[in-house]
Amino acid sequence: MGQIASSLVFDADGDLVVVVASGANHVDEDRLAAHLGVDDVGMADPDAISDVVGWSIGGVPPICHDSEMPTLLDESLLAYDTVWAAAGTPSAVFPIDPDDLRRLAEATPVDV
Repeated sequence: MGQIASSLVFDADGDLVVVVASGANHVDEDRLAAHLGVDDVGMADPDAISDVVGWSIGGVPPICHDSEMPTLLDESLLAYDTVWAAAGTPSAVFPIDPDDLRRLAEATPVDV
């Protein structure tokens, strides 16, 4: 469960942010807001995710988004040799070294 790298899209005061979280963890929205320096964070609207990110919920990959946006990586994923991330559909995943994922996604490791 911990090796699942779930790409979750949040609305942070009107801007979208991708959080690649371990399947074993829940994202603390208050902690995320504090990290981003914003007042309000919540799950993004599914239509906004499709329009801005270019993927539908359930299959959002951690890379290859239609728009540039901040990407944060659950630092607990860095403890694994391999993590599994969505590959564009709810039924497709790919294995990747978490350090490579961090580099390719240009993600900032954080405690979510």
